[in-house]
Amino acid sequence: FSTVTWTYNLSTDLQTAISNLGTTVPRKDYWFVTYAYDLALNKEFGPISGEPQNSDIPLGAGKIVQFDNQKPIAITTEPVGISYKNSAPMLYGVVTDTGVITKVHILVKARGTYNAVWKGTYLNSSADWDVSGDKYAYWSTPTYNNGQWSISLPSLSPVNNSKISVWARGIDKAGNWEDTPTNSQIDNNKEADDSDAYYFTFDNAIPVTQVTVPESYATAYSTGLLKGTAFDPTAGGEPSGLKDLWVRYKRSDNLYWNFFNSDWSANQGDYYAANGTIAWDRPIGLASQEDGYQYNIYTHARDNALNNNNAAYFSTFTFLVDMTTPTSKVSFPANNAFIGSAVAIDGTADDSVENIQGWSAPRNFESGISTSAANAVETALQRLSDGKWWDGTNFNSGTRIWSSGTYTGASSGTWSYSLPSWAIADGTTYYAMSRVKDIAGNIQTEYTTNFFTGDTTPPTSKASFPEGGSIVESVNQIKGTAQDNSPGELRTSAVVAIALRKTTGLACYNGTAFTTCPGGAYPDDRIWITTGTCSNPTGQPAEWIWDTSLVSWINDADYDVQARAIDKAGNMAAAPGSGSPDIAFTFTTPAAVPTITKPANDWGNYRNLGLGSIEGGGTNLRVANSVEVHIKRLKEPTSWWYEPNTYWVNTDTYVFVSKSGATWSLGISAPSLTYAVDNASYSITVIGWNPANQSGSPVVRTFIADNTLP
Repeated sequence: FSTVTWTYNLSTDLQTAISNLGTTVPRKDYWFVTYAYDLALNKEFGPISGEPQNSDIPLGAGKIVQFDNQKPIAITTEPVGISYKNSAPMLYGVVTDTGVITKVHILVKARGTYNAVWKGTYLNSSADWDVSGDKYAYWSTPTYNNGQWSISLPSLSPVNNSKISVWARGIDKAGNWEDTPTNSQIDNNKEADDSDAYYFTFDNAIPVTQVTVPESYATAYSTGLLKGTAFDPTAGGEPSGLKDLWVRYKRSDNLYWNFFNSDWSANQGDYYAANGTIAWDRPIGLASQEDGYQYNIYTHARDNALNNNNAAYFSTFTFLVDMTTPTSKVSFPANNAFIGSAVAIDGTADDSVENIQGWSAPRNFESGISTSAANAVETALQRLSDGKWWDGTNFNSGTRIWSSGTYTGASSGTWSYSLPSWAIADGTTYYAMSRVKDIAGNIQTEYTTNFFTGDTTPPTSKASFPEGGSIVESVNQIKGTAQDNSPGELRTSAVVAIALRKTTGLACYNGTAFTTCPGGAYPDDRIWITTGTCSNPTGQPAEWIWDTSLVSWINDADYDVQARAIDKAGNMAAAPGSGSPDIAFTFTTPAAVPTITKPANDWGNYRNLGLGSIEGGGTNLRVANSVEVHIKRLKEPTSWWYEPNTYWVNTDTYVFVSKSGATWSLGISAPSLTYAVDNASYSITVIGWNPANQSGSPVVRTFIADNTLP
C-alpha cells in the first residue's frame, strides 16, 4: 500500500485564460477532476487505455473551484446621501459582489471644524471621536446579512452641525478587498477613486431668530415693517441651513394680527411666513402699531434638518408704541414766587398715558423717562433784567440754553437742577421753564414758564395794638405794621412770627394755651408762633392782624408781644432784642353779665311757635363760646334738652353760643319736640364767659309752654 503527495502547477497560458475570463465574465466555476493509476496501469476510473471522458467520471469526483478576482462594492443607503438629519441612530447600506461577501468595514468621519473619526465606541461624548493621526485606522464592522449591512451610531450631538461622511468597503470569500481610500483622500472627503465621498448633514440645533425692526423696546412711530435676522447654530461649521421663518404678532389686549386681512382677526396659533430667512422682513399695516399698547413679535425658524418643525421653540421680542408727548413743569420756584436763595430748580415730569391720555389697561404702556440720559429732563433759566440765559456757569447767553437736570422716577417722577447759591440775586426777577424727552424720543415743545423773584432782604415789622402800656378789658386781635423792600412782598397769611408772653408769672403762649417758656438764649427763650394775615402785602407799610379771640387770657395779668414779619421768600424780620418788646399791656376784664330777651317774660305762657329761638345779649362776653345755655323741663321727671342731637337727657347739659356783635341767639330746630309736654314749666339758664375765660353768675328765665285751646 502506497500513498503519494502530488502537485500540479497550472501553466501560464491556463492562468492567463482563467484571469481573462474573470475580467469579462463576473465569475467562472472550474471543475478540477483527478484520477490515479498504479504501476500496473490500474486506473481509478475510465478506459484501460486513453483518458477518461466526462461520462467516465463518477458522481462526486473532483472539485468545483469558484474563481473570483472582482472586488466587492459597498455603499451607504440610509441616511440618504446629501440629506439633512436631526437624528441618525443607525447607518444602513448594501454590498454587492460576484462572489460571497464575508464582511463589511465602515469608517465614519465628522467633517467641518471637527475633522474627527468615530472610534466605534458608544460613550455618547467627544471621547467617541479621534482627531489624532491614528484616526484613519478606525474601521468598524457592521452587521452583515444577505447583501445588507447596518450599524448603530453613538449620539452625534458632540459633532453637531457637521457633514458626516461614511466610507464602506466589502471583503469577499475570495479575499478581494474593496479599494481603501488613502489618508489624504479621507482628509479631502474622497473615495479611493477620487469621487466625492458619501455624506449626510447632522444638525439637531434649534435655529435662532431675532427682531431688528423695531430697533428698541420703545418706538415713537409705526414702522410699517417687521425685520430681523436668523441663523442656524454653527458649532461644527456645517449646519443644515435655514429652511423658512414664521411670524406671529400680538397686542397687549390679547388680540393677534392677521397679516392677510390687515386686522386683529388672527387666532393665537396663526403664524405667517416671512420674506427671507437669514435676513427676513414682513410688511405690516400702520394700524398694527397704535399708541399706548405693548406688542409681542413671536418668530421661529425651521432648518433643513427640520429642527423646530412643530414651532415648539420661538423667540419673543416685546416692544411698545409711545407717541404721547411727555409733560414737565417747574414746581420750585413756584410761579410768582419769591425766593431767598435757590440751590436747585425742581420740578415734575410725566410720561404716563394714564395721566396724560386717561387710558387704562391694556392700553397703559409708555416708554418712561430715563434716569441716566443726559437730556431726559432739561431746564432753562432767564434773568429778566438783561434777558440773559443761564449757560451752566452764569447768565451769559443771549439765546436760550437747556441744561440737563437729574430725574428720579420711571413713567412719572421728579427732577432737579442744581444752582450755585449766588445764582439768584436779590431784587431780580427770572423765568424758569422745563422740557422732557421720553425714552421713545418724544420731546416736549410747549412749556409752562414760572416767573419768580430773588429776595434775600428781610422785611421789617412791629406790633402796635393793643397800645403799649394800656389796660384792656378784651383782646380780640393783635395787629401791627410790616413792609418788604420792593419787588419783595409780604406773605398774606402766616405773615408774622409772634412771641406772646404773660410776664406776670412768666408763661409763653404756644398757640393753644400759656405754658412754661423754653430755657434757651434769646430769641429761643420764648415760643414763636406763625400767624396773622395781611391784605396788602406790597404796602409800605402794610397792616397785619392776628385774631386772638380764642386766646384764653388770664385776668389781671401783664403781657408783652414781639412780632417778626415774614416775606414770601421766607425772609424773617430781625428779632428786636430780649428787652425790647413791641408792645406791653395789662389785661383786666370784669365778669361777664348775660341777659335773656327771648322768652321776654318770666313765668310767661308761650305757644311752641313762639319758642323757635332763645336770644339775649350781655356785657363783657368773650367773642367765641360767649354763653352756655341750659334748657330744663321742670315737670317730673326733670330733664335737660340737648339741641345738637335734639333729644332730652336726664343729666344737666348745655350748648355754647357765640355772640354776634352785642347779641347772641340759639335756634331751636324742633320746638314741638323740645316742648312736647304741654302746660309744663321750663327754665332757661344762661351763664356768660368773659375774655379771661371766667364764667359769671347765671341768669334764669322760667316760662310755661301752653298750646291748649281754652
